[in-house]
This record gives sequence, C-alpha cells and structure tokens, in this order.
Amino acid sequence: MVMRSTGSSRGASKGKPGPVGKGPRVQITTRLPEDLHEWLTEGQKAGRYGDFNDHLTAFLEAARKAGVQAPSVPQPEQLPLSA
Repeated sequence: MVMRSTGSSRGASKGKPGPVGKGPRVQITTRLPEDLHEWLTEGQKAGRYGDFNDHLTAFLEAARKAGVQAPSVPQPEQLPLSA
C-alpha cells in the first residue's frame, strides 16, 4: 500500500484554528530543588498560568528584561603546589 501526502502541514488545515504559536522553542530538562519548584508553582497559580513551562518562560523573560544577571559559579581556591 502506498501512502500519499495530502500536502497539508501542521497549522495549514482548514479546520478550527489552534492556539497562536509561541515561536521557535528549545526543550530543556532540569531538576529543581523541591522548595524552588513549590515557589514557582505558587507563582504559576497566582499568575493564572495553566502551564508551568509558560510561567517559567515568562518569569525568565521578565528577569532578562529587568537586567538580572545569572550568578557565576564560584571557582575553587587554588592550593599552592608543594615541592
């Protein structure tokens, strides 16, 4: 059996329109401390975001626009070499 393409692509169908696209995205996987996740989830609910990722993206975008700089990772102190 030969499958043929209908020529339609995502978002190009003639059915009901879907949600407005959010632009190109990159998927990440991260682990958060439980207390930080709880705090972010409370913010999600307070901001009435239905999706945690949408809330986190909006939060990070607001931080970027406010000029918040990510902290640098502290470098370990170099110990003197002994002879």
